Amino acid sequence: MHQGTCTQGPATPFCGSFRSIPHFILLIGTLAWTCAQPAHASLFVSLSNNSTTLSCDNSTAGGVTSCGTLGFTTTLNSNSIGFTGSVGGYFVSNFNLGANAPGTPVLGDALDSVFNVQHPTGTGLLTVDFATYNMSAPSGPGLLLSGAQTAAWTVSTAGDYQTFQVWARPDNQPIVPGGGVGGATLPMTTCTSPGAPPVLSCSQPASPQTTPFTKTGNYALTGQEIISEAIGSQGNFTGQVDALAPVPEPVTPILLAGGLLGMALMARRKQAKPRATAL
Repeated sequence: MHQGTCTQGPATPFCGSFRSIPHFILLIGTLAWTCAQPAHASLFVSLSNNSTTLSCDNSTAGGVTSCGTLGFTTTLNSNSIGFTGSVGGYFVSNFNLGANAPGTPVLGDALDSVFNVQHPTGTGLLTVDFATYNMSAPSGPGLLLSGAQTAAWTVSTAGDYQTFQVWARPDNQPIVPGGGVGGATLPMTTCTSPGAPPVLSCSQPASPQTTPFTKTGNYALTGQEIISEAIGSQGNFTGQVDALAPVPEPVTPILLAGGLLGMALMARRKQAKPRATAL
């Protein structure tokens, strides 16, 4: 069968096709479930360089007021915190922490994006600690922790780097670093720039890619991103942490398919069996 291409446009806003009605129904059910859930998100972020630390927690009305005083933009229990401004000797043009709290049947997720990070003055590291808590889905209790990072320098000196580490906290605490009792963690490989030219663009998942943890109620996903830039360097960075519902082992569908095939063959053989001729 010829495989065509799809170009997005006004007439075709989505590419691809639903080849299976059950899959389509599953997708619609997942979207409906997600929309029906109250977004009782609670997000926390801390940006620091040397003695300067700016923090925001949107779980209370007082916290939201404090966030605004420090230059953060958010609302009570929203799934987003934004920031633009200076953190010590660093300047962040566009920071955003987003989450899908309380989660979906297959995924709990938080992503921090730190764009156009400049280091015009001073020394030290830019540390980004973040958390999404009061996560209730996936239902678990057994889940898989995963993470990924990206770094892209537009101006760089050899030795600029980014590190990232993620945690799952069954105790539902927005504490970074650490996984608490029964928690799990995944460290990433450090992204290091060789300087310009060329300027490094780094994108990689955790290694190993997942590690299991068990939730007993609501849980938290946290991450710590550390950025080191020389004076004059500039880059864009992301860090993502996920809680995944385990994928069923393939042996069950295979056995089920084998059983159905065997039943079909038996039924066909029975139909094809010649009837006795009456004397």
